[in-house]
Formats: sequence, C-alpha cells, structure tokens
Amino acid sequence: MTQRKSHILMVEDEASHAELVRRAFDPHAGSFRLSIVGSLAEARRYLAGHTPDLILTDLVLPDGRGVVFLAHDDRGPLFPVVVMTSQGDERAAVDAMKAGALDYVVKSAAALGDMPHIVGRALREWGHIVECRRAEASLAEEKERLAVTLRSIGDGVITTDADGRVTMMNAVAETLTGWSQAEGCGRPLEAVFNIVNEMTRQRCENPVAKVMETGGIVGLANHTVLIGKDGTERAIADSGAPIVDKQGRTLGVVLVFRDVTENLRTAEELQKSQRLESLSILAGGIAHDFNNAMMAIIGNVSLAKLYAEPGRKVFEKLEEIERAALRTKDLTRQLLTFAKGGAPVKRVVSLAEIIKDTAKFCLRGSNVKCRFDIPGDLWAVNVDAGQISQVISNIILNAHQSMPAGGHVDIKAENVTLEPPLIPPVKAGSYVKTTIRDQGTGIPREHIPRIFDPYFTTKQKGSGLGLAMVYSIIDKHEGHITAESEPNAGTTFHVYLPALPSSLVNHNVMPSPIMHGHERVLLMDDDRYIRDVGREMLRELGYEVECARTGEEALDLYRYARDSRRPFDAVILDLTIPGGMGGKEAIQRILEIEPHARAIVSSGYANDPIIAHFREYGFKGAVAKPYRIHELSETLHAVLRGGPNAGEEP
Repeated sequence: MTQRKSHILMVEDEASHAELVRRAFDPHAGSFRLSIVGSLAEARRYLAGHTPDLILTDLVLPDGRGVVFLAHDDRGPLFPVVVMTSQGDERAAVDAMKAGALDYVVKSAAALGDMPHIVGRALREWGHIVECRRAEASLAEEKERLAVTLRSIGDGVITTDADGRVTMMNAVAETLTGWSQAEGCGRPLEAVFNIVNEMTRQRCENPVAKVMETGGIVGLANHTVLIGKDGTERAIADSGAPIVDKQGRTLGVVLVFRDVTENLRTAEELQKSQRLESLSILAGGIAHDFNNAMMAIIGNVSLAKLYAEPGRKVFEKLEEIERAALRTKDLTRQLLTFAKGGAPVKRVVSLAEIIKDTAKFCLRGSNVKCRFDIPGDLWAVNVDAGQISQVISNIILNAHQSMPAGGHVDIKAENVTLEPPLIPPVKAGSYVKTTIRDQGTGIPREHIPRIFDPYFTTKQKGSGLGLAMVYSIIDKHEGHITAESEPNAGTTFHVYLPALPSSLVNHNVMPSPIMHGHERVLLMDDDRYIRDVGREMLRELGYEVECARTGEEALDLYRYARDSRRPFDAVILDLTIPGGMGGKEAIQRILEIEPHARAIVSSGYANDPIIAHFREYGFKGAVAKPYRIHELSETLHAVLRGGPNAGEEP
C-alpha cells in the first residue's frame, strides 16, 4: 500500500530560507509534499482550494503576521501550525505558542535544514492531540448518553464512592429522596437515602456497607420505607451492586430503587378483595343452606296452623314460631346482600318497620340507644327490604363505634318532595328522607368527600367497604345519600328513597286467603325435607304433585307426562342443584319441549338475579325460600290463572 504523503504549506517571504527548507525536504519526498507561498494573500488563495496537514509559517510577512493562521479553544490548537522566527523574535514566538502554535523554530541554517524532523515531530504530536480529543469526545458522548439514560429510567439511581459518599443522583432519585444532586453529592449516603423498617421503625443497614462487605449484589429487606427530606414516606424495593474497575477493585456502589407504594397498595386491595370474595361465597352458601333448612320449619309451621284452631294456645305458639323464623329470613337476606347476590328484589314495604327493627337489632345490649321520630303517615317505598336494612345497619354500627362511651342515635323519617336544584343527582319527585344523627367523634371535614369510596377508611382495622356498599345499594334503588360532620360534634347521614305516596302500607292487613287448585304440579328440589314439605303444601292446596331431585329427573318426568297425555300444568324448579342440572338450564330444556310451559323458579339465594328478573330467563313466577303456604298458593294461582301476584319483577 502506498504511504500517504503529509502535505505541508510553507509561508515564507525570504527566498533563501524557503530554498533551504525545500532542499531539506527533497530527501523525504516519499513522506512529505511541500508547497511554498511568499505572503498571506497567496496563502489564503492556496488554502481556498487545498487543505494541508500542517502550516509552517514565518511570523513576520510582507502583508501581515503569521499568527492569523493560529486558532485555539479551551482544549488547545484547532489546527497544526509551526512558526518560524528570527533571533530577536523569540518573545513573539512564545506568544504564538500560547495562541495555539504547536512549536516554534528560531531560524538558522541548522534549524531550517532539520525542518523535516521538526515537522514530523509536530505531526506526531498533533496526531496524539487528535486522538486524545476523539477519546474525550467519545467519553463526553458516552457521559451524555448515560446521563440521558439515567434521566429517562423510571427507577431512582444513586452512585457512591468507596467511602459511601454520594457521587451522582438521577432525577427520579432526586424526586424520591427530596435531595437535588447538587445538595446530595459529597454527603454520606445515610443522609440522603434514609431508610427504615416500616414495622419496627429501626434504621435499615446501609446498603453501601453491605455491598462493600460482601462484594456482591444485595437487595433491601421487605417492609423498607424511604423517608424523604420533607418527611414523605414511600415503600421501596432496591438493589445495590459494586462498581468494579478492570483490576477488580471496588470503586464504589450503585443503588437502583423504585417506589412500590402503589404496587403494595394494589396488592393489598387485591388480597382484601379476594378475602371478601371468599367471605361472600361463604356467606352466600350459609344463607342458601340456612334458607333451605328454614323452609322445612316455616313450611311445616304454616301447615300446622291450618290444622290448629285460631284462638287456641297452640295456634298462638305456632304464630310466634313463624314470626321468629321469618326474622331469621331477613337475617339471611342480609347475608345474601353482603354476598353480592345481585339486583334488588323490590316490594312495597313500610320503611318505618325496617328502620326500627334494624336499629334495635344492631344496638341490642349496647350502651347506645335510639330515639325515633317517624310519622304514622310515612309513605311506602318500593325497595329490597334486606338491602335497605343493611344500609341502616352499616350507618348505625358506624355511629355505635364512634361513641365508645355511649350516647344516642336520633333517627327521623319524613315525606319530602325534592326539586333538582336542591340535590342535583336526584330527580324531582316524592321521597322518604331518613336522617340518622349520632353524638360521636365525627369525621374530619377533608375526609367527607371520600367516605363512600371503596377501601377508604379511617379505622385501623376497617375494610373501607361498608359505606361504599351503602352508596351502591342506594344508587341501585335510584336514591341518594349525603353526609355531614364536624369533629367531636357527631355525624349526620341523609338517605333519600323514591316514595309511593298513594301506596300507604296497611300494617294491620291480614295475609291473603289461601287459594286452592286442582292442576298437576311438578316440584324439583335436591333437598328431601323441602320436597316433603312442598309436596304436603301442594296437596293441601288441592294440587296433584310429583317430585324430582334434579333437572335431569324433572325433564324425564315432564316428557313422560306429556307423552302419557297427562302433562304438568306448572313446574316449580330449584335454581341450584349441586352436581346436577339446576333450574336455569332445566327451564331452557323444558321450553324446547313445551314453549308455553308455566314454570316457577325457587331458590335459597333470594337475591339471585334470576329471582329478580325471572321473566328474562323463561319463568312465569318466582318464590324465594323459605316460603309459607299462602305465598306458594298466591304464586301458583297467579301463574296458572293470570292473577296479580306471581312474584312480579320490579
């Protein structure tokens, strides 16, 4: 490969000096190409079309000074220039060196004759300068890339030296610690990175010391909290690693950490939700099984009342048993509401009874008493009694907990007519307004807007779901709830439920008379006791009855009866059959056989959406367990003869 020649431009007005230099370069023609001009003007014209590797210039020229070729910045010369000077110009030559010249030569025959070596040395020096500058530029570029990376990374990064003093922090680290890089650099890590155990509040071991001791990567223990400069606490996860040079020496430590507060909160809420879901399933299962058990009791009691003479002692006792059993029905409905049993199953009820019964039950045996202000002409409401009872229960229990020393809860109900400007979320119309006021510690004003938010609680062991559930239930009833409170002055809740002014509840109304029939009825239920009491009820009502344990048996009996020309006039299907076909699937199969089949859904899950919206699933009526004989007769009569009550959907 041909060696590239170094191109040298010599600016010299004395011909003899130029000739000496030309002769000195002749033997080195393979390495250098020398061009000679005699003035600045000629040099400028030459440079306009050529780029030499080095300029060799006299300081004093006919049309100016050779220093015009010099240029430098903080790093030194920008272009390789060697200046030549006469004996008396040494001071000027030194100034030229300061201005950016690589070297200077005092003119003499010997020096001019040695110019190829001087120029070669200058070019080598310039090569080193260029290489160093490239390395510096590459290093600066790498530092900038690292800085951009650190600024962009989502984790906090802190580096320290071997003594544990901060040397660098990225923007996230500044935000999390509250220290700027300018403030933190040079300080001990403990001053900037203040970490404690969330449980014990003891200072955690210095991760730098641990890394320096082990020489490996270390992580923080669980429950580590970073306390910022302003006192803000954040749960963090981090790791520390040694910074090691090529010789294996540890120069310092790099810490990478991130804020996991929201992650932990989300995980806690997920666990809480899963626990509540498990509890909901358990509550629903208990309520279902309990309703099935109560079905045998309430059903047999309602039958026994038919055989007893009204006014006799035994009849009165049976009525007491029935009333007590029906109260347990309301308790299981509350369990089902907690179990998120679906849409409200509404009926027209007296809110006064729900308020009084629930409040008395919640405060039984406590040092808190209720005072009621409820008029006798209170409008009726169309609600799910169990769910509204839970609303009252949650508010009363909160009031009780806020008065550990005892006190009074004042409950007032009134008929009101609202217009939109009063409470924007509520439609204009008639409402029953219930006001519940306690004498407790109150709720801080800044917390009031959040008390209905899921998982918001000021109680150490609270779930934050009670009032959220209250709000959800009232919202499903197209009502509204508000709260007001002052510290140490009690809390007041206002509950608005749509009213039915023309539907006053008659508290003295007698149960509907039992309606008899003669049709054929198929009863399907997996519980033997329910089949037995159901069969006896239906026979007492005059119906011809056959029973099945599962949906599969019911379908076989239904087909056989139809083929035998003795079809069933009505079917009562249990919704849930463990290990077998339940009512939801069975009704679809029955409708395939007989599109006009008259079916009634029955379930211990009284709040199941199918009970609330039975027509959407193909049923003609619904009856929730446990039911009495007159409720069964009403539903059957309505389904078979088109009467007004077939468990009408809200």
